[in-house]
Amino acid sequence: MNERELAVVKYLNNLWKGKIDFATEAISNIAILMAFWISALTLGMWFFPERRFVLLGQVLVVAFLHFVISELFFKYILPHFVEVRKRPFSEYPEEIVPIGYQFSYGSMPSSHMSSSAAMAVTLVSVFPILFWPAVLFLIFMAFARLHNGMHYPSDIIAGLVLGLSYGFFAIKLIV
Repeated sequence: MNERELAVVKYLNNLWKGKIDFATEAISNIAILMAFWISALTLGMWFFPERRFVLLGQVLVVAFLHFVISELFFKYILPHFVEVRKRPFSEYPEEIVPIGYQFSYGSMPSSHMSSSAAMAVTLVSVFPILFWPAVLFLIFMAFARLHNGMHYPSDIIAGLVLGLSYGFFAIKLIV
C-alpha cells in the first residue's frame, strides 16, 4: 500500500457519503451477493437448457478455485507465514469510516472481486449478451469495496485478476 492508494480510498470513502451507502452495503452483503449469483445461474439454466451443464460445470470449477485459493489460502493459510495487510478502515480508523460488515482478516485480495469476476466470466462465456451488464456490475463492485473502506485499489486489482483467471480456466476446462 502506498500513499496514493490510501488517498483513493479516503476520497471514495467520502464520495456521496450517506447517499449511496445503502447500495454499496447491499452489493457487498455476502447473502445478497450469493442470492444474486444463484438467481442468475438459475435463470440461465432455465432459459437456456442446452447450455445448462456447461454453465453448471464452469460455476463449480470457479467456486472450487475461489474457495481454495481466495478463501482458504489467502485468508487462513498465508497469515500463518506472513503478516497480512490490514483493511483500510482498521488501519486508519480516524480517517476511513467502514460501511457494512467489518471483516477482520486481511484485505489482499478482494474476495468479493474475485468471486464476482469469476462468475461474470462464466456467465458471459455462455451468454455473451451479458458482457456490458457484467462489466458495469464489476465496476460498481470495485467502487463499493473502496467506498466502504474495505480494500485498497491493489486489493481490487488482485481480486479481479484472480477471478478472471478462475473464470478463464473454467472456460478452457469445460466447453
